[in-house]
Amino acid sequence: MEKKQLMETIERLRSEMVELAEIKGSMLDDHVIAISQKLDRFLTYYQMRMQLGGKNTVGTISFSKAV
Repeated sequence: MEKKQLMETIERLRSEMVELAEIKGSMLDDHVIAISQKLDRFLTYYQMRMQLGGKNTVGTISFSKAV
């Protein structure tokens, strides 16, 4: 995944999480937590990539868990 695409995905997930939390009235809603966990996986992947100089050789992280 390209850095630009990765950053767009992170920002989209962050926006979705905040919007849903506002709608549900809680950060503890199951769907909000699921998005937060998915966002965490993308942020971890991004951080690992940046530590490796932006190379795409981080390994396998599953991003496909349903939200």
